[in-house]
Amino acid sequence: MMEVDSWISGLPKGGGAIPWAAMLLVTVLAASPVGKKIYSIAAKAADRLARNTSAAVLTVAVFALAITAAISIRVNFPEPVVHDEFCYVLTGETFAKGRLTNPKHPLWEFFETIYVIEDPTYQSKYPPAQGVALAVGIALVNEAIVGVWLSAAVACGAMTWMLLAWVPRRWAVAGGFLTALHPVMLQWNETFWGGAVALTGGALVLGAMRRLWDGPKIRDGVILGIGVLILANSRPFEGLVLCVPVAVTLLVWMVKRWREGEGAVMIKRLVIPCVLVLSCGAAWMGYYNWRVTGHALLMPYVLHDRIYGGTPLFVWQEALPKKMYNNPQLARHYGVWEASHWENQQTFGGWGKEVARKVFRLGRGFFQPLVLLIPLVMLPSVLRRDRWLQLAAGMLLFFVIAMWGITRNILLHYAAPAAPLAIVLLVACIAAMVERGGSRRVAAQVVAGLFLLSVWPTYSYINELQTVGPQFTRAKIVNTIVNEFPAEKHLFVVRYLPNYNENVEWVYNGADIDGQRIVWARDLGPQKLPRLLEYYKDRRKWLIEVGPVEVTPQPLGWKLTK
Repeated sequence: MMEVDSWISGLPKGGGAIPWAAMLLVTVLAASPVGKKIYSIAAKAADRLARNTSAAVLTVAVFALAITAAISIRVNFPEPVVHDEFCYVLTGETFAKGRLTNPKHPLWEFFETIYVIEDPTYQSKYPPAQGVALAVGIALVNEAIVGVWLSAAVACGAMTWMLLAWVPRRWAVAGGFLTALHPVMLQWNETFWGGAVALTGGALVLGAMRRLWDGPKIRDGVILGIGVLILANSRPFEGLVLCVPVAVTLLVWMVKRWREGEGAVMIKRLVIPCVLVLSCGAAWMGYYNWRVTGHALLMPYVLHDRIYGGTPLFVWQEALPKKMYNNPQLARHYGVWEASHWENQQTFGGWGKEVARKVFRLGRGFFQPLVLLIPLVMLPSVLRRDRWLQLAAGMLLFFVIAMWGITRNILLHYAAPAAPLAIVLLVACIAAMVERGGSRRVAAQVVAGLFLLSVWPTYSYINELQTVGPQFTRAKIVNTIVNEFPAEKHLFVVRYLPNYNENVEWVYNGADIDGQRIVWARDLGPQKLPRLLEYYKDRRKWLIEVGPVEVTPQPLGWKLTK
């Protein structure tokens, strides 16, 4: 899981006294007259930028794109690490080829893997929005990570646009840059399972809601619909949890407007634009479902869980029927690991322990570095004087409570739809500290300085993730063999040894299995394996033995001559 694990967003390991000296230096500098001068210059720049909404949004977006791309290039372009990332890349490659899904492979059992549907078509189980973002990068420069860069830029621009409706304009710009530099955002931007896409949806929905209340415009009705669609196609459940209080708020607004005799305006500027956008989006979603699963109302996620799922989505649901799997790796993942999540929460104590873990994980994730906790001293004051911030806090609390019922672990990108609510509260608290002046303003300067310093350990963490671990080994094996045999295609047969690392899956392929340079397949035993070897008789073949620590590639039999 991408998550910096330290009280200062992961001080570089083995750094000795240097990180501590850096923290002390930044603290002293930020609290000094020099820090005050730097803050004053930044504030004036933010004021100038905030005068033009388009310029503010575009500037933050370009900044986010630049820093995200710089980190990716510096770590030599990230590779997929976990199951979900490979699945999203598969969807991105499929879309980039101009298809919504891929035909079922005649030897699909050898390629069967975690979170991928093989029958009736070959596609990831996940909603398509993240795949669309990756497809843009693949289509432009044949690099999925470039799609992540662009989605990050759009997300930070959308956050700035949203904040312009919630907080003073200077602080909206500051919040946009804060979003772009937040350790969690930087981590999301170097992975393929996203966070930025759902963040964009949440920001558009919340920004449109706030603007519609003050003065309804057709544009905002359209943006609201687009935001809802992004959420429905990225994080459907979490997006629904966010949209419920938004819908209630807009319903109150509609009743108020109706009583004031503005029903026609409300229908024209909100209902019609939003319904048109949602109708078109729903039609496309139905068509996508039909192409992948064969049924317009059957989502790939639901079909996948019918075939493979080892645990229900919510803790109060009944246990899923036991399933038969075609290989022990799937049985271990779905039938043991996934099932344990539900089983562990069937007592009040077990459920309470998991709730505490979820709350801690979300809190630790957002407050990276922990210095971001300091502005919360202003939260009571901020909430007393602003009803919209009261609403934001209530919506955020509702979202967190709703997460308690999910069976699986909560990863940070699950909360991306509600992250704009946390950002707006944080920005409002920092603004209040500065407005109070005195020691609180100095504290705000120190918070800003240490926050900027957190980019360093965040980069170190991202770099480490790309240079160690099983998936780094996977990429190294690929590069080594391709460089040694540049003119040939290869078949990698993966054989799992006892006590292998169950959190790492090796068998993942792209959208065009037979056309790709390297095909990854599962060893299904001596009776079935000859069929696979015969099918790929013109490829050089390798056996990849995956143990608990070491992974060993060795020749399985050379390419047959005709």
